[in-house]
Amino acid sequence: MNPLLILFILTMITTTIKASKEFNVGDDSGWQVLQKNNSNMYLKWADKNTFHVGDSLVFKYQNNSVVMVDKRGYYHCNHSSHDRVFDDGNTVFVLDKPGFYYFESGDFQHCKNGQRLMINVKDSNLKVSSFGVSSSVSPFLVLIVFISTVTGLDLIHAMTH
Repeated sequence: MNPLLILFILTMITTTIKASKEFNVGDDSGWQVLQKNNSNMYLKWADKNTFHVGDSLVFKYQNNSVVMVDKRGYYHCNHSSHDRVFDDGNTVFVLDKPGFYYFESGDFQHCKNGQRLMINVKDSNLKVSSFGVSSSVSPFLVLIVFISTVTGLDLIHAMTH
């Protein structure tokens, strides 16, 4: 088999398949009430990470809560229009679309002291212009083509008939 073809197919697979990532909010510190001298901890944490569609945020906490809010709720520490405050100590949110997400503590004073988080989620569709392949190509199809090419089996024809 042509080594360039193998390299091309492997490049398609690695640029097409993007694994989702799980982020522990606050890293080892978790989701906690902040001290006045550390009120921008979650801003710094969000700035050092890059979030994509399909990733998830894990909030780990004790004697606390978290709620997803809109932009206005974030800036005013107001979650009254949101019906669900999570207080189970281990809350996971899946980032299912690009754009801004806003979270805050369910306790007004905790939020005012900086226990809130704003992140920008990027679309996970990566374009690979040098090969004309985008991530919208099914990873399964790419794998079938690769296996068919390496083994010489006509798997695509066998799957459609």
